[in-house]
Amino acid sequence: MGLFGEIKCRRCDRRYSAIRSRCPYCGARKKRAGKSDGDGDGKGKIIIGIILLAIIIIAVAVLVYMSLSGKTFGKSSPTPTPTAASTPKTSATPSPKASTTPTPAPTPTQTPVPSAAVTSITLSRTDFTLASIGETWVLYATLTPSNTTQTVKWTSDDPKIATVSTTGLVTAVGSGTTKITAEAGSVKAECVVRVTGSGSAPASTSSDASFKLSHSDVTISASKKETFNLTVSGSSETPTYRSDNANIASVSSSGTVTAVSVGTTRIYVTVGGKTLECIVRVI
Repeated sequence: MGLFGEIKCRRCDRRYSAIRSRCPYCGARKKRAGKSDGDGDGKGKIIIGIILLAIIIIAVAVLVYMSLSGKTFGKSSPTPTPTAASTPKTSATPSPKASTTPTPAPTPTQTPVPSAAVTSITLSRTDFTLASIGETWVLYATLTPSNTTQTVKWTSDDPKIATVSTTGLVTAVGSGTTKITAEAGSVKAECVVRVTGSGSAPASTSSDASFKLSHSDVTISASKKETFNLTVSGSSETPTYRSDNANIASVSSSGTVTAVSVGTTRIYVTVGGKTLECIVRVI
């Protein structure tokens, strides 16, 4: 069956397309109603055919529109794959060479920094007394500037009275007065040393030789609040201590003497009914 159907000629009974107005065989006209004998559904088939044709036309139009819209408003065309001619050539990667152990660079020799020159020397004491032969006292020297690396050289003006070691240890050797000198670079500082005793025992002002003081003449510094311990030997009794001038040097009940201000005073020690004394010089 064709798209528009067929009708039967009412004269020769042959069938032909419904779109023809006459029979191609005998020339007879078809009925005015549009139907030939025996074919009452020809008109319906024509309508269906027209509807299908319209649907096909609409579908084609939609496809064409979508295709044109995709090119105009859609995503941009994909980036063309570069061809071998447009791709830049890269140089061939060189083969890695065998690694070698680098020779360490020699450590540069540092130039020694010269020591800062000494500008002044401050001694822990500038005057002190040793009461017996063999008694010792340590002197300390402070150098300025503090970052200097120079060392102190110690000397005694008279080693027969007092000697001094390389560390500043002063030792009484014989009675008398001498000077201990500390030297660093071109700077010097001096300390007066008096040795008042003789022999190996401290001197005592007491006539009773059984009682002896550990010190008979001592020099201490007021600025440093220096102290020393005054003791009694040769007695089992408890001594009592007093200062002739506590504003210069004070003494505790246990015999600790403390420098207070510059001057000279005496410390008295009473034991067993006897009184002993020690000269204290505060500088």
